[in-house]
Amino acid sequence: MILKKTSPLLAIFFVVILAVFIANTFHEEYPDEYDSIVGGLYITEGKLPYRDWFQHHQPLAYLTAAAILPISGRSFVHFRIFWALALFLLHLFVYLLLRRHFRQKDTRFYLVYLLLVAVGSTYFWGQMLLADTLAAYLLIPAYLFLLVSSFHSYRFDLKKLAIVSIFTFLVWLTSASFSFLALGFYLYALYLYLTTSVTKTDRLKNIIRAALVLAAPYFLLAVYLLLTASAKDWFFANVTYNQYYIYNYPRIEGAPINPIRYAVSIAYNFFGNFFPLLTGVSNFDLTHPLNLTLALSGVFMIIAAVIKQKFILALFLVYALIYANPRSNPFGIHETDYQAAVYILISLVNGVFALYALKELLDTKKTAVSAKFISAVLLLTLGVYWFFSSQSLFLSFSQKVYSKYMGQSPLVYDWPEVTPLVNQIVRPDEYAWIGPFEFKELFYLNAKTPSRYHWFLDHAAKIDKIKSEIIGDFNANRPLVIVFKRHFAPWGGDAASYNYFFTDFLDSNYFRIFELNQDLDSYQYQWQISNPRNFDIDGDFNFDKNQQQEILDRLVAANLIKQVPK
Repeated sequence: MILKKTSPLLAIFFVVILAVFIANTFHEEYPDEYDSIVGGLYITEGKLPYRDWFQHHQPLAYLTAAAILPISGRSFVHFRIFWALALFLLHLFVYLLLRRHFRQKDTRFYLVYLLLVAVGSTYFWGQMLLADTLAAYLLIPAYLFLLVSSFHSYRFDLKKLAIVSIFTFLVWLTSASFSFLALGFYLYALYLYLTTSVTKTDRLKNIIRAALVLAAPYFLLAVYLLLTASAKDWFFANVTYNQYYIYNYPRIEGAPINPIRYAVSIAYNFFGNFFPLLTGVSNFDLTHPLNLTLALSGVFMIIAAVIKQKFILALFLVYALIYANPRSNPFGIHETDYQAAVYILISLVNGVFALYALKELLDTKKTAVSAKFISAVLLLTLGVYWFFSSQSLFLSFSQKVYSKYMGQSPLVYDWPEVTPLVNQIVRPDEYAWIGPFEFKELFYLNAKTPSRYHWFLDHAAKIDKIKSEIIGDFNANRPLVIVFKRHFAPWGGDAASYNYFFTDFLDSNYFRIFELNQDLDSYQYQWQISNPRNFDIDGDFNFDKNQQQEILDRLVAANLIKQVPK
């Protein structure tokens, strides 16, 4: 019914939004997105997350990629286009969902929000399939249902509770970093349900219903993990390993994470950055106002809730702002800051919704004169800041699109650097690996992966289980070729401090062409190709000593090396 009543102007609006989402697809690439896609590729090959390959993220980003890859094929460019289409359909679905459950006048703000998300997504890398960005997109429907229901005093029935439950679970299934935020969503949704839809006569029965609605997704996940024998591997990846990975928790190295102390730490860091950010309003600097605009959006939305005497809502809004930032800093948000995606989108909702809410308070006759004065000041201030922030987002979007259309900036391409070379040497039924952190190359690799650990970084060196299993897998499934960056240290420091166990394995079992040449008398082998941008052919390509002559013959046949006199 809603689609049939859609006006031509609204249809044109959504076509424009789709075009913007498509235009965003060609901006930037990032290793973590290829991590999502490679995981999706493994799922399409019949491998199960955790049990069959190691990763320390929750699985939904991988499952999403697995749903897209059969359509897009093994092409990153095509994948991005279909991911943009999926994002558009998600936002259209959310709009229709809002229209189904709320009055039209209470959902108009969503169209303004959607426009800001579309033109601003490349600012926080929202065009990428990352755990943080996917979590942000999935969180907003739950946040909207809680906000609209509460502010406009809708009855929060079991259907709305189920919608919030499903989307909140999907957020957690994408990134456990937002566990505290999810807990707050569940508690507030339960509060709304009990206070607006449950009578004293049937309270116990409805509490049980609500508990089942909230717990059902986790029960199904637990059943899946048990049936597939993945529970132990899930716990190791998401709990044991991630205790080494969490970096914003003060502790002695190796000490376990205390959840309560971690929650306190997040809140402490948030207020330590949020309040200094708010003091910038006194300068009224509109040159780069986005961070302050996002902060003011949250504060003004809280004030609007207080003016309307929605005090529990105001507390929920404060809680949501705090725990939307487990890995981000509101003061220091910058372009490409995908870890702030949840906070940014919540703040966009707060800002647009607050503008409509403050205007409503001004137009309501029952609003006190003092409250109307405060609402007018807030509306004017927030309107000015959002005018200049929106202008900044539109300008950033247009500059990116223009520079790419004119050929001044690169697009995204299906151009791996060393995988085509490995594919020439190794057959699909043989083993090969490119590492230690080369998801893009692995996406295009035709050979089999030798280990369930298809990547590792310095955290692996702290866990004996990972090191021993990697070496065990590589001994059992000896790759013909291993391309390994021995000096790769993404966070600085000495790469040998964490990859020594693997380079020792390489030195004992593999040879490199320049090392082989040192033992030859009358001739040597010379590479016939130049180094790619990010690899050293001579230093990174390692070949199995057990198949030395076979490998040399293949390299010569592929015109990758030739024999020359010394």
